[in-house]
Amino acid sequence: MMRVGIFVYFMPEGKSGGVQQYAQQLIYALGNYSDVEVKVFCSADNKKLFEVYESSKVSLVVLSRRCKYLRFFVTNKYIRQSSLLSAVWDWLLKTKFYPWLLHTAGDYKRCIEKSVDVIHFPYQALDRYDFNIPTVISLHDLQHKIFPEFFTKEDIKKRDIYGKKSAELATRIMASFMHIKEDIVKFYGITPEKIDICGLGYDNESAIDTAEFPAIQKKYGIFGEYLIYPSVTWKHKNHINLVRALELLHKTYGRKITLVCTGSKNDFYPVIETEIKKLGLEKFVIWTGFIPETDLKILLKKSAAVIIPTLYEAESIPLIEAMALGAPVVCSSATVLPEQIGGDARFIFDPHKPEDMAEKINAMVTDEKLRQENIQNSAKQMGSLQWQKKIVNFVDSYKKAAKG
Repeated sequence: MMRVGIFVYFMPEGKSGGVQQYAQQLIYALGNYSDVEVKVFCSADNKKLFEVYESSKVSLVVLSRRCKYLRFFVTNKYIRQSSLLSAVWDWLLKTKFYPWLLHTAGDYKRCIEKSVDVIHFPYQALDRYDFNIPTVISLHDLQHKIFPEFFTKEDIKKRDIYGKKSAELATRIMASFMHIKEDIVKFYGITPEKIDICGLGYDNESAIDTAEFPAIQKKYGIFGEYLIYPSVTWKHKNHINLVRALELLHKTYGRKITLVCTGSKNDFYPVIETEIKKLGLEKFVIWTGFIPETDLKILLKKSAAVIIPTLYEAESIPLIEAMALGAPVVCSSATVLPEQIGGDARFIFDPHKPEDMAEKINAMVTDEKLRQENIQNSAKQMGSLQWQKKIVNFVDSYKKAAKG
């Protein structure tokens, strides 16, 4: 039986956005629908995120926390392309602590190499470049090349240094859709033969038990009809135009509906907050922060509609999740979202136009026939998204990596 490692050490709960969901879904699917043995390399801090997936085929390995902030720096020579880091490196080389640091950083490398045949990093980059076993990375997107305005110069530099070098050194690369594969080839010069299309699957959950809904409503202060958008507040997630569409629902359509936003807040949140106050919507936008998956699924299922307004998406896990739950959902026309929802224009809006967004949302929450057709459409799309079918692509990629 092939042994595959999933490296999730640097994945703090609620801070990694879709990458956390990606890793969790993949571990679940490997444990239930594949013939590989899975070892999840996690930290003591995030172990609880993955304990639910433990089984006869999935086990957790808690890696040492010693020198966790220095580990990547100490073991990767490419990080020294920064003049400042290079100076720090030169200083470290001259100290008596360097051999100890290197030994400490190397502990988990030996642990991984002895435990698995292939190690998969579900992040945008490898954790280190000197593994003696095949490595796989999931390059979720090269958004910084498409929308550089959403990133700082420092972030773009980091992505280009670590992402490109990781793509060059990894044995195999996974991309969710063809457009991502094409971007990797175009911007990083990687040969297409090295990149495997491995899109996530999802199991149908339309029969989920919602008995706890009243308690969950009370827990988060959600009462009455509500829309929901699960996302970290990154700029490209387009909360700004969503709250503008909410204002139009109130003023143009006379529908005083509430918007529930789940996911953690980041540096862009104050801009969103300012817009909400400007529009006078403080009482109609609820921020729950990161919430347990069970709570989120029930809130999605019981919502008037799930809204996915993002300006860019490599692959929308919240969209698939809403479809799997049988919740009414409308989405942006950006990238692959129309493909994921089946191309029906009634369920797709222009994310740059709050007026179009408000119109599609209003139709979804007022027209019962349209809602049922939307749910039926989702069920149809889910037929090709079942994990039992999708996991084969991931396992094939691991096998290719193992062969070298």
